[in-house]
Amino acid sequence: MPSWVRAVGNSNPDIYYTDREGYRDDEYLTLGVDYEPLWNGRTAVDLYTDMMNALVQEFSSYLGSTIITIEVGLGPAGELRYPSYQLQQNRWRFPGIGEFQCYDKYMLNALKNYANKTGHMEWSHGGPSNAGNYNNKPYETGFFSNGNKNGDNWNSDYGKFFLTWYSNMLLQHADNVLKSAMIAFKGTGVQLAAKVAGIHWWYFTDSHAAELTAG
Repeated sequence: MPSWVRAVGNSNPDIYYTDREGYRDDEYLTLGVDYEPLWNGRTAVDLYTDMMNALVQEFSSYLGSTIITIEVGLGPAGELRYPSYQLQQNRWRFPGIGEFQCYDKYMLNALKNYANKTGHMEWSHGGPSNAGNYNNKPYETGFFSNGNKNGDNWNSDYGKFFLTWYSNMLLQHADNVLKSAMIAFKGTGVQLAAKVAGIHWWYFTDSHAAELTAG
């Protein structure tokens, strides 16, 4: 990440994805700042758009011939996901379920707005408190275990509320960035691609826990 982007993070670390314990992941900007004008009046989407426009300008004679596909980065490792399984500082080991990444102030504010809109302000303070940590197994947690619909698990009313918001935020981020890409590369002859992570561990459990924390 460029130093001038990180410079904002030095005084405002909430530009990075944050877990429940307050650990920041500085590999990618939180999607919560997509439309926050934190870089001299420019938003994160503005930065992404500027970079794509600069690429088109610099390589215009190669686009559609030598360069035929552009893969648009949408998250950590270029993938459309949250950084739920972090390898930095050995926080995660396979096959841990990972952790939800929604505790920067911008994501928390978006959650509050969603809770207010849906009439559930009692669920506006963060992710589930019983979702375990990075290296738990699903059955070691309350949230990813099976239970009755009225319990605070993934299949409860609360679980569906939170997971719908968390997943839809990621999809909206993809829309935000890819719309800019479609405009930037229109008429160049290149095809656009995006990368979706293969979160395969715990696929055969009912909750698909590792997939849920990744969004």
